[in-house]
Amino acid sequence: MKKIILQKAAALLLVFSLLPIHATVSFAEEKPSDYDITLLYTNDTHSHLENMPYLHTLIKQNENPRSLLLDAGDVFSGTLFFVQFLGQADAQLMNQIGYDAMTIGNHEFDRTSQVLANFITKSNFPLLSANIRLDGDKTLGPLYRKEIGDPPENGKIYPAIVKEVNGNRIGIIGLTTLDTPILSRPSKEIEFENAKKSARKWIEKLKDMNVDKVIVLSHLGIFEDKKLAKSVKGIDVIVGGHTHTKIPKPIVMNKKTEPTLIVQAYRHANFLGRLDLSFGSDGVLEKWNGKLINVLSKNVAPDPTAMEMVKQFTGEINVMNQKIIGNTAVYLNGDLRDVRTQETNLGDLVADSMLNEAKKMTQADLALMNGGGIRNSISPGPITLGTIRSVLPFQNQLAVLTMSGAQIKEALEFALADINEEAGRFLQMSGLNIQYNPFSPPGNKIIEAKVIKNGAYAPLEADKMYRVVVNEFLSDGGDGFDMFRLAKEQGNSEILPLVDYQALASYIQTAGTIDIQPEGRIVRIS
Repeated sequence: MKKIILQKAAALLLVFSLLPIHATVSFAEEKPSDYDITLLYTNDTHSHLENMPYLHTLIKQNENPRSLLLDAGDVFSGTLFFVQFLGQADAQLMNQIGYDAMTIGNHEFDRTSQVLANFITKSNFPLLSANIRLDGDKTLGPLYRKEIGDPPENGKIYPAIVKEVNGNRIGIIGLTTLDTPILSRPSKEIEFENAKKSARKWIEKLKDMNVDKVIVLSHLGIFEDKKLAKSVKGIDVIVGGHTHTKIPKPIVMNKKTEPTLIVQAYRHANFLGRLDLSFGSDGVLEKWNGKLINVLSKNVAPDPTAMEMVKQFTGEINVMNQKIIGNTAVYLNGDLRDVRTQETNLGDLVADSMLNEAKKMTQADLALMNGGGIRNSISPGPITLGTIRSVLPFQNQLAVLTMSGAQIKEALEFALADINEEAGRFLQMSGLNIQYNPFSPPGNKIIEAKVIKNGAYAPLEADKMYRVVVNEFLSDGGDGFDMFRLAKEQGNSEILPLVDYQALASYIQTAGTIDIQPEGRIVRIS
C-alpha cells in the first residue's frame, strides 16, 4: 500500500514539475499586507489642479493603514491656478487629499517669502528641507525649526521629521537643489548648504534617536539623486523631483551592500507613485515593489469633493480668461500644417515672446519653438488670455540651455529631416535666420545659419557657446531632440519661473496691437 502511495505522489510531483513557472507563482502572489509600509508620492505638480480630483481617487484606492503620502516639491508655478491663487488653492486640495509631508522645491521661491509663508501656514502637513537655512528670513524664520520634528507640527518647516507607521519609526529628510538662487528668487537672507553633507548630518541625528529607516524627499533631480545614493550611507529610499523624470520601476543603487531605491513620478500630477517596502530586523531593505499609476486613465473617476473645489477655482479662472490683453490687426497663422512646415507670423511671435521675456531674467541669444506646440490661430481683433492659452495649451515652463553652435545646427538639421511629414518638431525661431535645401540628404540641409546680435547678422559658429531658450518639453528631449536633453543633463540648463503662454501674454500686452508678417527667418532654397 505504501508503495502505491509513493508512486502516486511521484506522479503528482512530475505533473507539477511540468507546469509553466507562472502557474506556480500565482499561488504565492504578494499582497500589500506582505509589506511593512507603502509610500505614495508625487512631485512637480506645478499647480495642475485639474488633475487633482483624479489623483485623489487613486490615492484613496491605494492608501492603507501603513501608507505615507509624500510630495517632492515644486507645487508652485505653472498654470493660471497659481497666478490667481498663489498656492492657496494647492494647499486646500493637498489638505483635502491628506498629504503627510512635502519638501521645498526651487519654484516655491518664485514669489516672495510671504507667498511661501502663506502656503506653509495653510498646509495641514509639515514642509522639509535639511540644506536650507531660513532663520535669517524675517517672514519664513518664525516657521523654521532647527531640530527633527518628532512628532512634527503642521504648517512648519523642518530639516527632518519622524513618522510612526505600522510600528516603524520612519525618518524623512528634505533636500532642495543648490541651484535655487539661480533658478528662482529666494531672499538674500536664505542660505543653501551642501545637500550631501546635510543628509549625512541628519541621518546621524536620526540614528541617535534609534531611527534606522530613512527616506530622503529630494528636490535635487535624478542625476544628483544617484550621486547622493552612491556617496551617503543610510538612505533607504530617495523620492525625487526637479527633473520631471518618469521612473516606472525603482532604480536600485548599492545592490551588493545596503540597497537604496530612487523613484520619481514625472510631473503635473499625471502619475501617482506607489512603493511597497519591507525591512529586516537591522533596518535594511529586504523586499520592495514599485510602480507608477496613470492618473489620466479613462478608468479613473474624479473624487466628487475635490472636483467641486476645482470647479470653484476654475470659475474664478474663467473670468481671467476673458480678460483682453491686446489686439491683432492681422490673422496670426497657427494652422497645424503651416507651423510644422514653414515660418509663420504666429510662430515668429511666440518665439519672439520667449526670447524677449527670458532676457528679462537671464542672458539669452536665441529661441526655438517646436511647431507642434502651437495649436491654434488668432483672428484679427481683441486677444484674450483664453485665446493665448488655446494657442499654447501645454503650459510648458521655459528653459535656457547653454549649447554649442554645432549642437544648435544638429537640432536644426533634425527639425528639417522629415519636413514633408509635417512633424511637430519643425522649429519656429527668434534671434536666428536660416537657409536650407529640403532636397539635400538628412543632416546636410542647412545652407546658412546666422545669429542676430545687436541688430547685426553673424554666422553660427560651431565652437561658440550660445544661450538657447526652449520650452521644457524640448529640454526633456521631446519630439526626439536628444541634443536638448543632453545639454540639460550636462547641467547646462536653467528652468525659468515662467510658462510659455505667460510669456506670450506679457509680450502682447506690452506691444498693444500686433501687425506682423513672416520676416524671412526660415528660407527654403531649392
